[in-house]
Amino acid sequence: MATTSTAARTLYVLVPPSPLFAAHWSLFLPDRHDSAQQSAQQAETTNGRRIHVSGDRLNGFTLEIVRGYDVNKHQAVSSRQYSIGSIGEQHLRTQDSMQGENANRVWKDEDEGGGYIDNQPLDDFEQVCVGVKAPGPSLNRVSECCVKGKPTYKTETKDCQWWIWEVVKALTRQGILEFVSHGEENASTTPTQRLEAVPKH
Repeated sequence: MATTSTAARTLYVLVPPSPLFAAHWSLFLPDRHDSAQQSAQQAETTNGRRIHVSGDRLNGFTLEIVRGYDVNKHQAVSSRQYSIGSIGEQHLRTQDSMQGENANRVWKDEDEGGGYIDNQPLDDFEQVCVGVKAPGPSLNRVSECCVKGKPTYKTETKDCQWWIWEVVKALTRQGILEFVSHGEENASTTPTQRLEAVPKH
């Protein structure tokens, strides 16, 4: 059974409920407290980075790395946070939230966890996320649905859930995302097995 050291952080998938349509998945990686006296789980804060692709299947998606995000302020996901693996600290770097120019930042709504967008990758983890291209349009517009009277079809629908899958597979292949090792009963399952159990709606 593979495990990670305590010098790791849990990677979560956040899933706001969406009864009618596919839910908007995003990744959440918490920051750590400065104290080294706590267990791995206790050391994690409710603040961190949220990484996702924003948009829709008709118009395509755009990557967002949201820094300074507070999962406790994002009520839609408060009870729908799913741990899928651990990322060792050797693959991570923390940016001081006060660094950089504030004037040009795009800030997110507080009821969605707040924070600001900064898509410049800081570390190995973010390099992989940035390296997985955000999906373009994967639904045909009504005006484009036929060519010479014949219907056209896309073979694969790509959305935020598809993107999360691709990122998780890439992180796992590169050895950056490993098994959760916080004493959970299902800690022996792989990140992709755990992702299979994440709600689609």
